[in-house]
Amino acid sequence: MSSVEYPTLYIGLLGDVHGKFDVIFEIIKRHPEVKRWFQVGDLGGELDIYPLFPSNFHFIQGNHENWDYIQKLKETNNPTFLSNGNLKLYGYLYERYCVGVLGGNYSSNQYKNKTSSLLGNRRRHFTIEEYENLIDQRKSIENLVNFDILITHEAPSPYVKSVRDIGIPLISDLIKNLKPHIHFFGHHHRYTEQYVGGVLSVGLDFAYKSYVLYDTIGKTIKKIDI
Repeated sequence: MSSVEYPTLYIGLLGDVHGKFDVIFEIIKRHPEVKRWFQVGDLGGELDIYPLFPSNFHFIQGNHENWDYIQKLKETNNPTFLSNGNLKLYGYLYERYCVGVLGGNYSSNQYKNKTSSLLGNRRRHFTIEEYENLIDQRKSIENLVNFDILITHEAPSPYVKSVRDIGIPLISDLIKNLKPHIHFFGHHHRYTEQYVGGVLSVGLDFAYKSYVLYDTIGKTIKKIDI
């Protein structure tokens, strides 16, 4: 009896880039089979000029970006940039998958402020407004589609480095509330895997060291070292 073969639909996940934009184009060129790419923030820096990316490349904010450029992308609803607190559907029919986003880093001083009140480099922080909007959107689609992928810049707690937990409890709570199939994050520049509330949470290394391909149908990940 022959085994059933299921189709694959790969998307790519890239860690922090920090202005090494050529790496992105090189990786994308290697993988014509990958339909879409997502980057977990710190794509560039405050003074970087970002190139024009392919239409199948998307990124969230980190804590180091060109904030005026990000603001322009937000104002024009440029699909390259995925704004905080939003869910987005990609694909179609059985290939459809849902991605949720909460980029930037956490600040106890800024978290309860309105997103629109954050100016200058304070735009690096996520807010309770964005956090709650993501939860509300998840509830609105709960019976319509599975929630596949959560992408954040910050790590969940516990995330131990040098015997100290540097993860963010709010990210752990978000994972438990949203119950995605898988979670990806960056910020700490090392590859890790752990489970948070039964959800696999994958920390990504610098994009120029490794990246991940994720099969949205088979629900499997493949780490590729450079």
